[in-house]
Amino acid sequence: MKRSYSQQDRNRYLEKMKSLGRVWLDQFSDDPSLYSAQYWDLFTEMYRLDRPIRKEEAKKFINGAAKTSGNYIDNAIKLGFLAEEPHPTDKRVKLVVVTKKLKRRLNAAFNAGLHELESLFPRAH
Repeated sequence: MKRSYSQQDRNRYLEKMKSLGRVWLDQFSDDPSLYSAQYWDLFTEMYRLDRPIRKEEAKKFINGAAKTSGNYIDNAIKLGFLAEEPHPTDKRVKLVVVTKKLKRRLNAAFNAGLHELESLFPRAH
């Protein structure tokens, strides 16, 4: 059976979504270009995979043309959030990987986000 939500429930949800957005913005406040949803998609998918991947594969995480996607990746590398590595067997291929700098920021953002959500969905003790 589907649960019916009140306007108050929906308003609480909207407030939490705003709080979660602020958590992301706080982590990347030193460069407003990183506020883009394309970086959210790229960084969170790279974080989730937790392994080096081909640059071409990383481009698929970003909506838009391949050239534009490549620009996002190149900027993330320039800013130290992603790093390039040589492929272990194919010297023509570059791999990209999440740096410790990005992992620290994402861990902080996700921890703060989870804390925000706990008040919406308290754990049973």
